[in-house]
Amino acid sequence: MGFDSEIPLIANYLLFLQDILEVPNPGGSVQWPKGRWGHSSVLITTSSGPHLLVVGGDLVYDVWLLDINKRKWKELINLPDNVTKRYWHSLSVWSVTPTTNWIIEFGGKRDVFTTISDTAVIEL
Repeated sequence: MGFDSEIPLIANYLLFLQDILEVPNPGGSVQWPKGRWGHSSVLITTSSGPHLLVVGGDLVYDVWLLDINKRKWKELINLPDNVTKRYWHSLSVWSVTPTTNWIIEFGGKRDVFTTISDTAVIEL
């Protein structure tokens, strides 16, 4: 129908933007992830509320979990390199039970010369 039919979509999008929460970096000794690109993230619903899992990124090989309600980051440590050391990869979540989530990670790059075609699974 042309331009007029797109107006409701734009209005709905603008209303949605008002609900975005900002999580400012307080600095100091608070755990906070480094800036990154080429990472993947997935939203997880747990019994304690929604969380955002961020995995990898170019030259930033770590995993972070954001508690959305508390607006606090936590670094997940002691994960194997085949999970953390990748970028441009895909993530999906499978809620196995209300208290168990599997994060399924596929593909990506290990470095500029190495493309990865394996699948890794993280249980949270």
